[in-house]
Amino acid sequence: MIDKSEGPPVGIFRMGSLGDTLVALPAIRAVRQHFPGRRIVYVTQAPASQSFLPARDILEGSGLCDSFLVYPAPSLSDVNGLFDALRKVRAEGIREIVYLTPARRKHQVARDWLFFFLAGARRFYGFRAAWNAEAYTVKSPDSPIRSEVDRILDDVAKDGISLQGDPTLGLELGLSNEEVGQGEAFLRARRRRDGQPVIAMGVGSKMPAKLWPAERYAQVVESLTKQYDPFFVFLGSQAEREVCDQVLASAGSGTNAAGDLSVRESCAVLRHCDLYVGNDTGTMHLAASEQVPCIALFTARTNPGRWYPYGKNHIVLRKTVPCAGCMLEVCDKDNLCLKLIETAEVTAAASAVLQGSCTNRA
Repeated sequence: MIDKSEGPPVGIFRMGSLGDTLVALPAIRAVRQHFPGRRIVYVTQAPASQSFLPARDILEGSGLCDSFLVYPAPSLSDVNGLFDALRKVRAEGIREIVYLTPARRKHQVARDWLFFFLAGARRFYGFRAAWNAEAYTVKSPDSPIRSEVDRILDDVAKDGISLQGDPTLGLELGLSNEEVGQGEAFLRARRRRDGQPVIAMGVGSKMPAKLWPAERYAQVVESLTKQYDPFFVFLGSQAEREVCDQVLASAGSGTNAAGDLSVRESCAVLRHCDLYVGNDTGTMHLAASEQVPCIALFTARTNPGRWYPYGKNHIVLRKTVPCAGCMLEVCDKDNLCLKLIETAEVTAAASAVLQGSCTNRA
């Protein structure tokens, strides 16, 4: 039997922003378990936009990865850039690479395999499943498909890397006791009274097609304020701060922390929240990673199920429309599928959680 505590570094290849990284956490944890004592290098390409949160900001401190390697996406037409990227990866000494990339077309998978082979990798995990996977083609847009968390876990399991334990717990970022205490102190310093319910709100998104109207969120906040007098904490990026302020104006008490907290700080605050209400965003996945019940508002742009908050006690609101499966990032029908979700539905779902009567509908 091979002693996996000795040997060259193991690379994990994954791309994407906050949500993309969070749904891969159980698989990343499985890699850590499979290679105890080995140095784990998280390999990723430089994000195409500054709005994408670097993986280091999410994973550093989790204990799941030891180092991070970011390189510019190589282009076949840029020979010098391609060789620079190859040299950068080869210098890490990676001999085994775990492929956690979202579903891609066969020529992309083959290109990635060749790149890592030329960079020195000789054992490959996840490529076989990726080769046989379907690309981003929505054939029956209202047919549920498996969670991205489960898909990634299943892909690496086919090559012998299986998670030991509950995948829901595998989503955790491994907060320290100090970080958890800081999250509690953040809320204690701002809440009006002890015992006040805490509701996390995620009302923004970098994708316009995922935005439920801010005025409707304001109506939900106003209604919940009258019924439960909760404390609202708004989370998100700096770019979402303005819309958070707009909705916060309808709350009896709350704070706008959008852009003020790091990922781990946001996670520590979420640890003490009773509920998340908001759009399909990375913040939603962060709430799910802390097992916070989510009221998640989803478009019909892609199949139901794939990106739903993972775990139990979440309520997903999604409407069927003739244009389902469009995959548009900017809707040409004024976000019709989202606007079919009524304010009363969101308020009722939130009340069900706050009253302790939520069942898992996701």
